Amino acid sequence: MNTAIGQMYKTACAGYSFKSTGGTFSTGCGTDGWCATFAGWVWQSNGVDMKGLTYTPYNWATYGPVKSAPTVGDAVLFTTDSSRTVKSSIHHIAIVTAIGPSIVASVGGNQGGIVDKLVYHKALGSDISSITNFKYTTDKVHYYDYYVYGYVSPVFLMPVAPTSVSASVVRTSPLIVTVTWAESSTNQDAFTITRTNNTTGATASWPGVAASARSWSDGSASSGSNTYTVCAVNSAGNACSSSNNISV
Repeated sequence: MNTAIGQMYKTACAGYSFKSTGGTFSTGCGTDGWCATFAGWVWQSNGVDMKGLTYTPYNWATYGPVKSAPTVGDAVLFTTDSSRTVKSSIHHIAIVTAIGPSIVASVGGNQGGIVDKLVYHKALGSDISSITNFKYTTDKVHYYDYYVYGYVSPVFLMPVAPTSVSASVVRTSPLIVTVTWAESSTNQDAFTITRTNNTTGATASWPGVAASARSWSDGSASSGSNTYTVCAVNSAGNACSSSNNISV
């Protein structure tokens, strides 16, 4: 999954987090044992239903069926119990990023203290430290054997169309207007902001404003009267704010 690959070599300081019915979990500098939080961040960033997942790796074995064959995007669970009979022995988790005839690659957090890749035999019960290109000398998986417990597939949420958007507009200097907003949907929707000059009717739009920001500054605003409209968009539909006027 490209989201996981894009985080290679970053640390817990990157601030990974996810929210589920089990709570809100996040990392920061000095966070210990953050592999499941990283995996949760990857899944939630891709629209997965997080259900009751937590930062505890063995909790992920109850998310859905544990499979013997991986699919790209699955969570791979690693156990210290070679018999795979003790669920609480699942101590590590990563995201499957590539699959070969007999091996699998995954990217996980807290591997040598960073986000890094593991390559190992994909069969259940495989000892991942037996792979000849295993290089992670600082991670705890180097100090005792980890075995492949199984693979768990994500369940994706159906997009829900936003039904309302509210926005406020403040002129923080003659040429800068700051727009903040909220919307009804819990999806990671895209946003488009449109500025309309109330005198000339001229418009300018800025598409793809990140949902997580919820705030944006227009550094090209001119003095005078303008209306800003914020629209939330996802594959299920869209909704826009009512007119938000700002004048000098």
